[in-house]
Amino acid sequence: MSDADLINNPQVFATSFLRILDKDKNLVPFKWNKAQAHFHANRTGRDLILKARQLGFSTYTQGEMFRRTVTSTQTTITLAHDAETTQKLRRMADRFYENCKFGNVQPLRKYANATLATYPEFDSTSTIATAGNVETGRGDTYTELHGSEVAFWKDAERIVAGAMQGGSPQVTLESTPNGAQGFFYDKCMEALSGGGVWTLHFYPWWWDDNYRVDGADITPTDAEAELIEKHGLDHSQIRWRRGKVAELGRLFPQEYPEDVVSCFLTSGNGYFGDL
Repeated sequence: MSDADLINNPQVFATSFLRILDKDKNLVPFKWNKAQAHFHANRTGRDLILKARQLGFSTYTQGEMFRRTVTSTQTTITLAHDAETTQKLRRMADRFYENCKFGNVQPLRKYANATLATYPEFDSTSTIATAGNVETGRGDTYTELHGSEVAFWKDAERIVAGAMQGGSPQVTLESTPNGAQGFFYDKCMEALSGGGVWTLHFYPWWWDDNYRVDGADITPTDAEAELIEKHGLDHSQIRWRRGKVAELGRLFPQEYPEDVVSCFLTSGNGYFGDL
């Protein structure tokens, strides 16, 4: 398969040209997990991702934005919840660039600072910033917007509206839940009811096959038995769940949601970054 063929196949491109750090901090090829592949097959261009922690949607979205930026003319913007997450996403983008070679040649990059990277071969730009300023994202025409942990943004409605003006960008807004209020919650409920222009994608914690703990059979509680019956979970997943509930207490439904509506009602006042 030629480089040109690889470039036009997003999943193969990720495996062939992109490198990420796994959970043990090893540099490995970026192979989509089942949640990432499912979202890619079902995204619409106006997408809300309500998800558990560490399912990799920021990594997937950044990888796809990078692929398009270095192979076609794009003006992309990524807005993160806080400065720490912004820095993590910038390091991820730099890692993609440093390890990406087509025929042993890196894509040409002219500017690269804490916020902006430019790729002159296609006149592309990539902005990664913090969503702490309601004016962030105004003044340019974007082809793609990625919002990370949007439920935790202040003035999310104004920030998203500002970044979407002047064009028709592809938009992915992803977050763990953070209480039954705010822009992200409102849009999720609107999409759930079948209204508006957004598509809601819900990924509870059991989309990650690694969320398991081996051991002897257990006696499920009524709530656990309902999860097993409804979602086909096994005892190793319920053991993992018990450990996380003990660890996180009231924050468990926020970090590892199990139901679209109840996760908002039982969440709030907490935050853990997710890539």
